[in-house]
Amino acid sequence: MIQIYSNCFQGLRSLIMYSLMTANLLGCMKLPELRDTSTLDLDLDLDDSEEDLESPLEDMSVSENDFTTMLSDTYVSCDSTEIADNGSCLDQSLPVTDLSSMCEFDSETCQDEDYNVADMNILEPPQFSNSKCIKLKRNSFLEAEGLLVRSSLGRLSNGAGADDAWTISVFIKTGENTDNLQPILHYGSDLSEQNQFGIYWSGRTNEYGRKLHLIYGTNANYLELQTPSNSIVRSSLYHLMITYDGGTTGTQNSDIEDSLSRFKIFIDGIQQELTPSHSNYGIDTPLEGAYLRVGKHPTEDDQLSGSKVDELAIWDSDESANILDIHNNGNPRDLTQLESAPTHWWRFGDGDMDRYPILEDQVGEAHFTMHNMSTAEIADF
Repeated sequence: MIQIYSNCFQGLRSLIMYSLMTANLLGCMKLPELRDTSTLDLDLDLDDSEEDLESPLEDMSVSENDFTTMLSDTYVSCDSTEIADNGSCLDQSLPVTDLSSMCEFDSETCQDEDYNVADMNILEPPQFSNSKCIKLKRNSFLEAEGLLVRSSLGRLSNGAGADDAWTISVFIKTGENTDNLQPILHYGSDLSEQNQFGIYWSGRTNEYGRKLHLIYGTNANYLELQTPSNSIVRSSLYHLMITYDGGTTGTQNSDIEDSLSRFKIFIDGIQQELTPSHSNYGIDTPLEGAYLRVGKHPTEDDQLSGSKVDELAIWDSDESANILDIHNNGNPRDLTQLESAPTHWWRFGDGDMDRYPILEDQVGEAHFTMHNMSTAEIADF
């Protein structure tokens, strides 16, 4: 008999719990702290007659007040300025300082499977900023291990197509005029007879100067491409982008036109008309560099003097089609947000871990070391 009563009461209690839990999901309320069934006074008589069993609840000493007590303070209504949070009401007008444990946000609406709350005070993600750069002087340069960028800038054969393609992007504020070719970037061997390539600024003041040069090969066998005169002048800021489509470069006269077409140079987002030249038609062999340097040629005295460089990035693909996104109207941007992100990226003073003498690769592991420099060369952009 007791078991029958107990089962009935447990069924009723489960029904109440289910109803309250369902309501809690639909509104702003908190679940009650239900009383332990052991505290209910069940005045049961084992000798009750069958007539008594027809209305067992009448013999249970559980009054309406008992249930009122059980359900007291259950419903907590939230007004229009409050939101639900696990049965509690939160003041929506208060500043939101940490939404990470609550939901993900998209600058306007905070939503997840349990929340759909509009017009909250959302903290915007930090804005991209660029305030630092590297200022190069005579005898100073940056160096990274060439092996760490070989998969991007090197090639294992005579151009395998897209797999050997690359793109280089950099901002430069030109410095002093000199009669020499000033190396902006150089990749390859320390030995002039081995394969390498370099990007140079000619600051000469005559008609042969103030232009950009790309030289690809050895000192005896190379391809050279030059931008128009006065395309790069002194004391001016430029965005440069150089691309290689990864195709073959030959060693015969019949190959020269095709070989030279593999490269493009953009200045401030505009593709340049290039003047080609060569020595012995170039190279058709692999290129694996020992070093990546900024501001210095490994075997020559030529150096980038008085110029500032910033936001150097390398892709292991030909990004010519994305020049507008990368150039970004001449404004440095977060390159990792591009659909095609770089494989290496150096902020040159704006990286979180940039500390003299190490300039961190933001994407890869090819960190630059500053040579013949000091903290003063991490300058304002």
